[in-house]
Amino acid sequence: MSEIPEKSIIYGAGRLLRGIPNVAGFIIGLTGIAYLLGWIYAKSYYEEFGATWLLGEIPLLTILGFSWWPVAIVVFFAYLGISDLAELELHARIENNIRFKISLAILRYGIWVFFSLMILNIFLLHDNVMIGARIVSYLLICVIIAMVTCAIEVLAVRLLNLDKKVDLTLISLSSIVIFFGLYLTPIQMGKCSALNDKDPKLTRLSTAKLKEEPHACYLVLFAKEDRIYVFPKETRDEYPSIRIVRPEDIISIQKKYDPK
Repeated sequence: MSEIPEKSIIYGAGRLLRGIPNVAGFIIGLTGIAYLLGWIYAKSYYEEFGATWLLGEIPLLTILGFSWWPVAIVVFFAYLGISDLAELELHARIENNIRFKISLAILRYGIWVFFSLMILNIFLLHDNVMIGARIVSYLLICVIIAMVTCAIEVLAVRLLNLDKKVDLTLISLSSIVIFFGLYLTPIQMGKCSALNDKDPKLTRLSTAKLKEEPHACYLVLFAKEDRIYVFPKETRDEYPSIRIVRPEDIISIQKKYDPK
């Protein structure tokens, strides 16, 4: 009688140990994807300041921190797409079929909306209409995420043979949309964050005052060990002039700029 529980325990422990490499591989793969998304986000962010050279200064943990929002948003909406798919498989009601057709329509025609918004954003940035550019940038993020979600649903439907009418063209289109969506989402998010941080009324950057210019106000773009990268708060240049100062050159640092 005592051998059965003992064998069960040994068997369960064996299964657990055999599953460790799979879990470890999943964690390593997820960390690699998170690092890639964080690096793309950081590159897009600092590119708006003309400071992509700062990427060589950013630690690994900071890069992974940049990936938090892109990863969370993509995973959340991918979950929504897959959960819709599960409901379609279980119930197969006409409402679900209509919703799936809407997903196909978004996948087919969303690309035209995306390019239209991209062109509009270019003109707004060229004319320095920053409020409009920020709004269009956020709309681009919504369009990209919607297309990625629909692409995941369409691809899963085809692979699971839930809909025989989906052709190979849609499979290719879905794969391309997912690939470029994962690439473009952190780009647009980094760009939106940079546009906000350039605006003194919306910025999340800390404010610093230097000893040599006590009445001037600077925004802290990045800080590492004994180097702090700052730029003038009131600058209107597309790419602000970034200064490298040391902690002893600073009088005070305020968490966030208060326009009042």
